[in-house]
Amino acid sequence: MKRRLLPPAPLWRRVSLAAGAAGLLFALAGSLAPAEGPVAIHWAADGSPNGFAGPWILWALALPALLAIPSWKSLTKRRPGQAPLSLEVACAFSSALAAAFAAVTVSLALYRFFPVPAIPLAAAGAVFLVFVLFPLAAWLRRRRRGGRKDPYA
Repeated sequence: MKRRLLPPAPLWRRVSLAAGAAGLLFALAGSLAPAEGPVAIHWAADGSPNGFAGPWILWALALPALLAIPSWKSLTKRRPGQAPLSLEVACAFSSALAAAFAAVTVSLALYRFFPVPAIPLAAAGAVFLVFVLFPLAAWLRRRRRGGRKDPYA
């Protein structure tokens, strides 16, 4: 991936690349593994799977994890009626998007091998947490700098 597409903040660059790599790795493992049957993609209220797709769904979810990485650029642009995000927060949000898609890919692949009802719940919790903790971490990092201009700009 070209360096100018990656987030300029080293922390968020590493997180995004790790999430993208995890998504690809688990998509590969889930689609090439000898696990029988389709991939569960929907669960009923009692925790039993009631929606299924082929292994291609793992790749369809790993791709947005990679495509979310350069989204930080769009979030920093000034638009009419919308304030741009700071560079740190934009990088954190794009990393959260990549991590969320990777978490879903990982959970679907893991559920294919180990059909434990706690796996989809853990994935839902992970998706919620990344959208809370990543912007909070960006805010704390920016506050630690004393509100000075983004050093990555």
